[in-house]
Amino acid sequence: MVKEIRFPILKPNSGSAFVEVARRHGDFGLVEVAAVVDLSEDGSFSEVKLAIGGVNSVPTALGDVERLLVGKEPTEEIYKDASVLTMEIIEPESDLHGTAEYRRELSGTMVIRALKLATIRAQGGRVM
Repeated sequence: MVKEIRFPILKPNSGSAFVEVARRHGDFGLVEVAAVVDLSEDGSFSEVKLAIGGVNSVPTALGDVERLLVGKEPTEEIYKDASVLTMEIIEPESDLHGTAEYRRELSGTMVIRALKLATIRAQGGRVM
């Protein structure tokens, strides 16, 4: 029985995002990525939390990717590096919904989307 769940309040220079790809609205996602980023005064990532679902046997925190990003500026190059590292560390399997390679490629793209959206929100932008 779950008795209590606590979610920390995001800091002023923080943003979050959840992105997914599913065959139909409401279906289980082929790939889902959740991101929370904190930006320091100079605009670099001071803290990053990333998790991915639909590609490993259970939802997985992307700790290696988080560590890659901390201290770096949010640039296209660092987003690409995060994407490549994600594709290297996940272990997707093929099933009737998609091949392992499809899920691997999609995962890299979705990590970039989640990070960009969370960063825009951390910078004060509003994206629906």
